[in-house]
Amino acid sequence: SAIVKSQLIIADCTNRNANVFYELGMAHTLNKSVIMLTQNMKDIPFDIRHLRVIEYKYTPPGMRVFENSLQNAIKSMMESID
Repeated sequence: SAIVKSQLIIADCTNRNANVFYELGMAHTLNKSVIMLTQNMKDIPFDIRHLRVIEYKYTPPGMRVFENSLQNAIKSMMESID
């Protein structure tokens, strides 16, 4: 599976898709580095909100901010993996 082979998992949890949360659980079980994304923090269950979550707005200015936030998060996570 791609999750097993990946060093870093990026999961968009917007709208609480059950499949995304299932795969997120697999990633956590395998101790993978995970970055969660959401358009609304209410979509993130309270017991995992302490993990790395990037909230974004799906608008042109919001996506520019999101791009920068995601790049920084990926860089930080990849440095901690190496």
